Amino acid sequence: TKPVPPGDLTWPQDPKFWKKQAGHLTPLGAEQAKFLGIMLRERYAEPPESNNSQSAGAFLPREIDGKSLRVYSSGKQRAVQSAWALLMGLAPGLPIAFGRLGDQMSVDRKEVPIMMEETDTATELLFHGWKKDHGYEAWHSANLASSIALQRMASDERCMKLLAKLHLAMDDPALAEAKPILHRLVAAKTIETLASIAETHGLPVLLNARGLQFSPEERSLLADISREVKRCWFQAADSAVDQSFGSRAAGRLGQFLTKLLSSDDATRLAVVSCHDKTLAALACFLGIELPRIGWAATMVFEAHAPDRLDEPMRLRMYYNGDPFGGQGRHWGQARVPPLGTSPRVLPWYELPPGSLILSSLEAHCSAAQRSLATSQPAGRSKL
Repeated sequence: TKPVPPGDLTWPQDPKFWKKQAGHLTPLGAEQAKFLGIMLRERYAEPPESNNSQSAGAFLPREIDGKSLRVYSSGKQRAVQSAWALLMGLAPGLPIAFGRLGDQMSVDRKEVPIMMEETDTATELLFHGWKKDHGYEAWHSANLASSIALQRMASDERCMKLLAKLHLAMDDPALAEAKPILHRLVAAKTIETLASIAETHGLPVLLNARGLQFSPEERSLLADISREVKRCWFQAADSAVDQSFGSRAAGRLGQFLTKLLSSDDATRLAVVSCHDKTLAALACFLGIELPRIGWAATMVFEAHAPDRLDEPMRLRMYYNGDPFGGQGRHWGQARVPPLGTSPRVLPWYELPPGSLILSSLEAHCSAAQRSLATSQPAGRSKL
């Protein structure tokens, strides 16, 4: 759920409603998360000789418990509830416990703990590192202004007509013609999120008192605006890695994931429940531009032990950005992230297929950590 502008008739306008309900997972969202858990169970709990073409082998033991499965989550309600619902599909009937990220919990337990970050504390650095970085807002504003795509949209008559129509329909002050064009384009991204929520739930899209409707072409243009605004969350407008914010936004998360992958304890599967913006930050840290971050978008790292002792541990990385849309339950090819070897952030489908050595990810995280104290992304021109 997301608070709506005054002209939207789909949800209540009462501030008291949104004080309690804003940002919550809906029943459909919980259903999708549960189905994602089923997809993961089919992929990782079934033996390779099963008839399931998406099975990757029996990564998980027959008896799943708190030793073999760990879950980590942002402290936001929608992330915690998503993790909980996913477990209902992944391990039906398994008892669940809750704890704080960083707490020491017994590993000899049947319950699977969902370890949650505390908001407004140091642990929030893990899932929302940019919020604690005092340089992010200035960098982000300058980065948006440097986007060639947004500059073109700002002079595109179709975009101007769409923004005017959105303002008339939604009565959103942020879309008013008197506002700077960059602010209006960013506000349109919020409207696109509302449209996407409505479409997913089978609700009227951008229902408004004026009865204005939006054509497929206008809806597509709105999605293009949103996609570029989100691309500029952490990826430099010109895609230069050394100007991007990935390391500062998700360097700690990268280190955390690397420790999970290299751990020699009994954990067989670790689930990390976060937000689309966190996923975008992590992708940028790895040097990747994701094609889409839809509902329940999932990035998977598989750690494969070597056949011989003198061979390194290898990782296979998969991404499903739209499990309940066009991509479905198909994971596609494993791809190799650049990890700093390319001067530019690369689109997912341009990455080479294959696997990577775990130590290369460890080295990338270590290098990013060392550079954080000395590197500052440069400012950009104003629009």
